[in-house]
Amino acid sequence: MQNPAECLQAAYAVAGLDAASAAGESIEPPPGMTEQAQKVIPGQGFAAAEFTDAEGNIIIADEGADLASPFGKATPYQNASVIAGGLLLADATPALVGDAVAFAQSVQANDSASAPIYVTGFDFGGVEAQAQAQALGSAVAGGLTFGASGLPGNTGAGSQSGLVNIVDYGDAVGNWASDQDSELASMAPKNMSHYGPVDLVGIPNDALLPLLAANTHKLLTSSALDEALGPDWNRGDGFDHLLDIAPAPQANALKLYDRLMLAASYAYLAGSAVLYHSIAQYAADLRVSLAGTVAPAISMADYVKEYDPSASDTRLKAADATTVNADGTVTAPRYDLAADTATDQLTSESYIAANKSQYDVTYDPAEEISTLKVNDPDGTSYEIFNDDSGQYMWSTSADFYSGPNQTGTLTGTLYNWTAGGSQLLVFTGLPKGDTEEILNYSQPDATGTLLSRTFIK
Repeated sequence: MQNPAECLQAAYAVAGLDAASAAGESIEPPPGMTEQAQKVIPGQGFAAAEFTDAEGNIIIADEGADLASPFGKATPYQNASVIAGGLLLADATPALVGDAVAFAQSVQANDSASAPIYVTGFDFGGVEAQAQAQALGSAVAGGLTFGASGLPGNTGAGSQSGLVNIVDYGDAVGNWASDQDSELASMAPKNMSHYGPVDLVGIPNDALLPLLAANTHKLLTSSALDEALGPDWNRGDGFDHLLDIAPAPQANALKLYDRLMLAASYAYLAGSAVLYHSIAQYAADLRVSLAGTVAPAISMADYVKEYDPSASDTRLKAADATTVNADGTVTAPRYDLAADTATDQLTSESYIAANKSQYDVTYDPAEEISTLKVNDPDGTSYEIFNDDSGQYMWSTSADFYSGPNQTGTLTGTLYNWTAGGSQLLVFTGLPKGDTEEILNYSQPDATGTLLSRTFIK
């Protein structure tokens, strides 16, 4: 189950779990998996789901940060994401780590079949996965994280676990760790190693921005003093002491210099995160498709064989020519139907009758108007509009044309009134000098008693 595609798709599936939960909606499980449980704590920025695959393995997928747009109102989950990010930069443990461990422990407690448990996550979700693997120990069979920084408080390194941390060379967030080989080890907090080994992916040259950030940071006066004084001093203590004893002009100059260099260093980090810290980047690195797999078309002949074993070859051939696709499209010898699987509503139909008449239906869910286009065998055509919402004075209206596909001359229009009766407008074949004839009937479709007849000059 340390298959990169399965783990990345599980991490991708929970990317919008917080928003879906707030809207009372469900998420789409990864291909071939089934959702068993989920937990969302918006105020602490935690969201995760438990999936099972076809082999019975359990996969815990943790959602990462959901940062708010600067133009919109942040949700509690988004606010908590910002706070968690600041705590991780400072080697503090955000509350979401404890929530993640508690969720994994509950999954383990409910695992009556002792199924293998795997953990995964992108960004903060990967930090949570590391904490889960550390807390559950051998109960976690393995897993993968993507673009996750090191785990606060973790001083070890290497193969502590079956969990592997996938980090892009250029990703400043994933490289924010005190691992010996981390590009940002000199900047990151000292006790923040990845839990489990790190596997670098992507293009090595993409490490330029993190390396520029680290090297620029080393030029700070405070960094140079930290290096010179060694581990007996806390980071920054030497610089603070130097500022205390230096004359004011020199102290102010040192402060300004360090601020400028620090700003440049973090600008490189920000650029690195924008370019390389995304789940799409990791999908490209690992050549994994995040798009859902589309099921092949189903032949109706399979259903006929199952429910009518005595079906004739002729019937089976006709059924075999009819297929149902995962996108809601039905294709038949003389009939096609399309639907929107997100709304479960029809979008169009097309049918060719035995007499070669062609019927095409489209649906407008916004106005609740369905349209039927018909080509008659004699070369004429008409189009019927049906009001499904009752918002118009007519329940149906029809336009008649002299040519196919609603071309040529508009010869007439028929209205079936919602209140009853109908009205037929005729535009061709009229007495000389008349442009329109209006016929009102007592019944729909220009039937019943002719109530009135008017010519328009």
